[in-house]
Amino acid sequence: MKVILSRKGFDKQCGRIENLIIDNKVLLPFPIPREEDNCKYEDLNYEYNGVSKNLKEILDDLNFDFSQGLCCHLDPDLLYMKKKDNRNNDAAFGQCGPSATYLKESVKVDEGDLFLFFSQFRKCEIKNGKYNYLGTKDDVVHLIWGYLQVGEILDNKNKMKEKCPNHSHTQGKYWDLNNFNNKDNVIYLASNKLKFKSELNGYGVFPFNEIRVLTRKGCSMANWDKSKFNNISILENHIPGKKGKKRKNSSNNPENCIYYKGQWQELGLEPSEDTVEWVNSLFKDLN
Repeated sequence: MKVILSRKGFDKQCGRIENLIIDNKVLLPFPIPREEDNCKYEDLNYEYNGVSKNLKEILDDLNFDFSQGLCCHLDPDLLYMKKKDNRNNDAAFGQCGPSATYLKESVKVDEGDLFLFFSQFRKCEIKNGKYNYLGTKDDVVHLIWGYLQVGEILDNKNKMKEKCPNHSHTQGKYWDLNNFNNKDNVIYLASNKLKFKSELNGYGVFPFNEIRVLTRKGCSMANWDKSKFNNISILENHIPGKKGKKRKNSSNNPENCIYYKGQWQELGLEPSEDTVEWVNSLFKDLN
């Protein structure tokens, strides 16, 4: 089983505010704004403790800058696919362009491989029905918020349209029937159950737990704590891209932290017993 760390959800460039850790229990990742997509924030409802609000209302609470867009790129779709009437019922994740090429040609993603989605998160509370951030920007952390184990790979335009007619990667700029390049567009459908923990679905959003926080305490968000990886070289043993160069650890505290510069999207980890052990540790609190 290969493991891919995938940056998805609001970040410094897209969204520019933090995804939510609600009451130290629940994670709410936001799909990034993109006007080219046809899914609106107001179309997506989120319920917590019996109170339902759409994402536009929640983002209003958090002073989101809607000049970035009223529509969103709902990808990966792990929360809403069964709550919006005109969508297929499969959890799915799509990728295109150089990132898709990296996944297909360098990582060689196959059925059974596991995506772990991470982004920036901040604690919040809900007071009088309104969502409010807690703490300061210094309290923002990177954490792993969701997962998808690959059950089927769609890189054929007819299958993509047939199985995911409403997915972002079968519409708009991602989909031009007259100039479609299979190398540049792919959708990964989730498996029905996790192969290594069969009582769990093949996709999901994690509850909040410190075991899935990547940021080292007292450090900036992108400095990941090596002790979370049992101080082994899981992250250093990642799969390079076409040029054959691995990412350099740019942390100013390299003994304790690892920091890869840039807004990279995908990082494939070399298969190993250490990687499998680390993945199992991420799921140990789930039944």
